[in-house]
Amino acid sequence: MNKSEAISNRYLSVYGPLVSKFIQDAQTMNMDGMPEPFLPVFGTNYAKSKSKIALAGMETKGWGEMNNFINRYKSGFQVGKYNEFDSDVLSAQSGLRAFWMFATKFLALYHGVDHQTLLDDKDEDILQSFVWGNCNSMERYEVTAKAKGVQLETWQTIKKASAPFDHGRHLVDVFKPDVLLIMWWSPEESYLTEMMGPIKVRKFIADSFLYMEFERIDTRVIWTAHPRSLRFDEIEESTLERCVSLAKHGLNDCTG
Repeated sequence: MNKSEAISNRYLSVYGPLVSKFIQDAQTMNMDGMPEPFLPVFGTNYAKSKSKIALAGMETKGWGEMNNFINRYKSGFQVGKYNEFDSDVLSAQSGLRAFWMFATKFLALYHGVDHQTLLDDKDEDILQSFVWGNCNSMERYEVTAKAKGVQLETWQTIKKASAPFDHGRHLVDVFKPDVLLIMWWSPEESYLTEMMGPIKVRKFIADSFLYMEFERIDTRVIWTAHPRSLRFDEIEESTLERCVSLAKHGLNDCTG
């Protein structure tokens, strides 16, 4: 079994039962206008990437359609094109949102390439080398569902049913990243800690980052605010360098 197949098998093992239970809870309701839950997507080069990085944001606006999700998986969950990252989302460089502006600047600095060149050349070795997840698989009601006429009570039921997807440990178990960068402060630390085992290191760095390591898991966790709050569209190089240093070296080369 190659590395890509191993990831797909772990993905199926972790998310398959969760998807089946979710569909069981959701399929009896009227899902017209409801977005589907966001499940992690990964680049085609992730399995062979020397440095494995997972990025987790807050939510994704208007991700798919719930009826399509149910029809796609009601006979059983499969890992396929819907779980692969489409780097075309980054092609319109002038329109990058704060999250992707930070993400691409982080990736460029981490891999030692110029940010603009990375975007202009659409370097697939880098842009297809990471995992993209969210802390919330189901976006807030007012983002998409409300405007499409979904009843609040329906959204609340679906939001509750989607909660089992929302654990950082799933990302770690499936993708085994070297670095998990979480870009949203709001979740309780239980998003990670209730399923990750004993904490080995927990330290705030310069009031911008919470750095964590765990006893039983070989993943460095860097937790920060959503880039929109930190104004990462105008990010200072020193902040980026500190984040990359944490990702590469942990606390060894980091002060603050």
